[in-house]
Amino acid sequence: MKEIETLILSTNVLSTNTNLAWVGAGALNALGMMSGIVLAPALAVGGFMMASKAEKALTEAIEYNADVDIAIAEMKRNEIILQALQANAIEMGSTLIKLAERFDEIKVNGNDDPESFERMIILGKGLKNLLDVAIMEKDGSATKNIKTKISGYLEI
Repeated sequence: MKEIETLILSTNVLSTNTNLAWVGAGALNALGMMSGIVLAPALAVGGFMMASKAEKALTEAIEYNADVDIAIAEMKRNEIILQALQANAIEMGSTLIKLAERFDEIKVNGNDDPESFERMIILGKGLKNLLDVAIMEKDGSATKNIKTKISGYLEI
């Protein structure tokens, strides 16, 4: 009889432990579901906030990119203007050097020869007028067709 009591007692203990384990697992499962119910909205709100910040950062990056594109275009425009101004300065410098060399060749120290003196005066006025030719417009752009404007001074 003792063996039967031990077997029944063992069966009851096993049954009790099994029930407790099942209830415990159910409680853990219920706890997991509860945390999922609470956690899901929090994760969703956090996700929306991160998406909003990412969208703002993307918009700012696009705006910055547009500003950089504008600055690059402005630099390219300025480079073209500076190259044109440099070309004008080179052309003007070359013409001035040629005219100054011609002036030195015909320069006279007196008016003993009125014809030579007259040529020197005309060439001197030409030099002065050449110096008055602008290589740059008031808006900062290069004067167009500078070579054509100053080419006549070499004919003096």
